Amino acid sequence: MVSQGFGAYALGFVEDEYPERAEKLYLRGKGYGLRILTGNKNFDRALSKPIGDFEKSLQSFDHKDVPALFWTANNWASWINLNFSNPSALADLPRVQLLMKRVIQLDPSYFYGGAHLFFGTIYAARPPILGGNMKLSKEHFDKCFAFSQEKFLLPYVYFAKYYLTREFDEETFTSTLGIFQSKQKLFILKL
Repeated sequence: MVSQGFGAYALGFVEDEYPERAEKLYLRGKGYGLRILTGNKNFDRALSKPIGDFEKSLQSFDHKDVPALFWTANNWASWINLNFSNPSALADLPRVQLLMKRVIQLDPSYFYGGAHLFFGTIYAARPPILGGNMKLSKEHFDKCFAFSQEKFLLPYVYFAKYYLTREFDEETFTSTLGIFQSKQKLFILKL
């Protein structure tokens, strides 16, 4: 899926050094995903409507739509993350959350539990007054780890970066990144 390619490339090779370019790649990935999703007339009509209509429209998607739902939401969320000081970008976050919620309803294991990684990160990154919840964050990270079966390394990095830094757990932070490093070495050896 083209949307997946733009998001993966932006995250893996562009975002750290060229965030402005990554923003454009995420928007392109979101755009390609929306092209697929707006083929669903219920969703197309609800895209610019109030959030309740948007949420209802997601019920018209089924299991075959999970990749488009996930990668559209992933690109959209990554773009929002790079524009966190922009109120209009933040206003889109509830729609992204609803897309990821629908992914969990249809296939919680999709892309190594990637929707759980999203929610684990969101709940850890936000302060409690804005919906942050460390207990829910941990539950979602645990589900992501279970679905990924240690085959996907990104959850280790995000768990350390977002959850463990908020919990001030230096020991687990160090051991988690140690697991990441050892898994990364094994991955490179297999190549």
